[in-house]
Amino acid sequence: MNYLTKTKEELIRVVEKQKQEIESLKALLDKQTPQIPNKKKSEITESDDQLKIITESSLDAIILMDNSGNITFWNPAAEKLLGYSKHEAIGSNLHKLLAPVKYHNDHEKAFSIFKHTGEGPVINKVLELEALSKDGKQIFIELSISKIKIDNKWNALGFIRDATQRKQTEVSLRRSERKFQNLIENINDVVYEVDKDGKIKFISSPIERIIGYKPEEIIGKNFLDFVGENAEYDSSFS
Repeated sequence: MNYLTKTKEELIRVVEKQKQEIESLKALLDKQTPQIPNKKKSEITESDDQLKIITESSLDAIILMDNSGNITFWNPAAEKLLGYSKHEAIGSNLHKLLAPVKYHNDHEKAFSIFKHTGEGPVINKVLELEALSKDGKQIFIELSISKIKIDNKWNALGFIRDATQRKQTEVSLRRSERKFQNLIENINDVVYEVDKDGKIKFISSPIERIIGYKPEEIIGKNFLDFVGENAEYDSSFS
C-alpha cells in the first residue's frame, strides 16, 4: 500500500469521525434553539455544558456561520489553527476573513443558494482547500461542512483540520517520484519490475528500442511472453 492510498484511507476515517461529531453538535444546538418553549432550565444548562465540553476538547477547529455569512461560533482549536481569538472572529464575515480571493466568486454564487435552501456543492463533503491565517500565511486545510437550521434559518457548521504537513509530504513524494522517473527514462538500460507471478508492473522506455514494444503495451503482461520460456527474472524487490 503506497503513501497516497494510506492518506485516502485516513481521510475516510476522518470523515466518519467528523460526521459523528457533527451529528452530536447538531443535536445539542437543536436543544439550544428556542423552538421548544417548555424546556426546563436544568435541561438547557446540561446541553450547554455538553456542547462546551465537546467543542473545547475537539482537536479540529469548529466554526458556525450564520445565514448572513458571519461567524457565530469559534472554538479554541480554531483560535490555535487560524490565529484569531474568539472575540476577533465572532461577527466577522467568514470568507472575507479566511478565504483566499480566488475562492470568493464561487462562494458568493453558492452561498446565495445555500442561505435559502440549505443546499450547495460543498454540503456534507470533505474538501481540501487553502485558508489564510491571521499572520497572512496560506495553509492547507481539510474542511467538512454540514447544514443546520437555527431560528428557522440555514447555518453552516464547519470542521477544519490542518492538512499543511500532509500536503507538503505529498508534494515532496511526487517530486521524488518524478526525479526517479526521469532518472530511469534517461539511462540506456531497461529497468523493470515484475510481481511474484511474473507479470510486469513497470518497465522503462528503452524497452521500445530493444524489442519494439512500448511500455504501455507490456505492463500487466507476463514477463516470459517477451523474453522466452528459459529466461529468468528477479522479483525479490516487487
